[in-house]
Amino acid sequence: MIALVSLVPLYVFIGVANKGRHHYAPFVIVDDWIPLVPAWSIIYGALYLFLIVLPVMVIWHEELIRRTVRAYLLIWLTAYAFFLFFPTVAPRPEGDIIPGTGFGAWGLRMLYDLDPNVNCFPSLHVAHSFVGAFAVWRMHARLGAIAIVA
Repeated sequence: MIALVSLVPLYVFIGVANKGRHHYAPFVIVDDWIPLVPAWSIIYGALYLFLIVLPVMVIWHEELIRRTVRAYLLIWLTAYAFFLFFPTVAPRPEGDIIPGTGFGAWGLRMLYDLDPNVNCFPSLHVAHSFVGAFAVWRMHARLGAIAIVA
């Protein structure tokens, strides 16, 4: 757990270190078809918290805890290698200007302020969610299945 927590600040450091470097910006035509809806940031944040906090609340078997933490460590180390050697950006609005005034717009602005735009591939929130959901599934099949679907 100490190793896992100690890797968190490197996420921001890698983002800052990659600021002046070449970035890969994959583009899929579907990106232009889907409008930016700030309210989705609430769902994004809620699922992320739910699927990280859920394993902590459900998993009690010591060996499964160790295996889950090792899986998280492997995800972070693999992702950091990609972030360093293949910095990838995701499309954002010009100048990171978020339309709207509600809670969703505020949440998306905060996300953009905190999250470096060069650490986009692989997706840590997707990887964390799946590891957490599969770990929960090992302890509680029905709840794990719901988490996997979420």
